[in-house]
Amino acid sequence: MTARGQTSGASRDADPRLVSWLQWLSRGSAVVAALMGFVVLLGWAYDVELLEGPGRQHVTTNPTTALAVMLAAASLWIQHAVWRRSSTSRAVRAVAGIAAVVVVAVGATTLVGYLIGRNVGYYEDLIFQSLPVGRAPALDDGGPVGG
Repeated sequence: MTARGQTSGASRDADPRLVSWLQWLSRGSAVVAALMGFVVLLGWAYDVELLEGPGRQHVTTNPTTALAVMLAAASLWIQHAVWRRSSTSRAVRAVAGIAAVVVVAVGATTLVGYLIGRNVGYYEDLIFQSLPVGRAPALDDGGPVGG
């Protein structure tokens, strides 16, 4: 809406087929991301190296990263529900926003850890207490923060 209460020309002129295709692509991407994160977590939980990442030549995917990807996918999925229904409650909108903020915070913490060259600390506390003893990856498995 513009200041005069009219819809903008961009939304009025959008090709409905293109908008529909992009929405489908976005929802499909959310599903794929959530499944990938889930598979990585299964790999960590059951000690299946093939599911943890692409192989011994590469660094395995960190469980914190997998959780953040799944949270981002959930936030995107919820946001689609918000876009489709203007009657969506404020609580649902808040959940989508909070999930997105958490994902950004995890990414920012990871970046800070890389920049200062040390482990920021939430990594082991949040994830690896539930893993079998000795399963926590070394710092070289996911960087200084593990993100």
